[in-house]
Amino acid sequence: MSSLSDQELFAAVRANDEEALGILFLRYHDQLLRYGMKLTSDSMLVEDSIQELFIQLLQNRDRYFNIKNFKAYLFTAFRRDLQKKLQKLTKKRINQYQQSSPVEIEFTEGDLASYSEKDNLRQTLVEILNSLPWRQREALFLRYYNGLSTKEIAEVMGINNQTVLNTLYKGLKKVKDAASIIRIIMISFLLIGLF
Repeated sequence: MSSLSDQELFAAVRANDEEALGILFLRYHDQLLRYGMKLTSDSMLVEDSIQELFIQLLQNRDRYFNIKNFKAYLFTAFRRDLQKKLQKLTKKRINQYQQSSPVEIEFTEGDLASYSEKDNLRQTLVEILNSLPWRQREALFLRYYNGLSTKEIAEVMGINNQTVLNTLYKGLKKVKDAASIIRIIMISFLLIGLF
């Protein structure tokens, strides 16, 4: 059953198959946890939100017949629920939260463990990523750490697809430009050391 697609598993959930729900939970738990921990440091709140999301999917399964992209729906519903809970904790309206307190995603060296073997290069890349504006960090995180498409990211972040494409482009360009400057500086130091 675990080889079934998200849509097939969700159809089974709508038919009250709890095993299918369990498979979907295991399939997306770690991704949602990692994303939630980028949105807030309250791990209990994140775990509760993940569990409540899947409970709601089972309890309200009759309402969810129009979901075309299960993964995008899951991330969107999770983000919305987590923001509502954060709103209650901080007693702010969601609009105020989104405008005055944007999602602050911080990258860590652990996020980049598979991308570079050299600690100083990895640390430099972490610093470059963390220097990006919050919206670029969130879009890059959703795209490259959770594998969401640009359309899925647009749905999760509540922006249009072209804005996602522009945001990803600008973020990647800044990372590339900063990496190029660092590479030039390193080559310069090597050349100075040779002479």
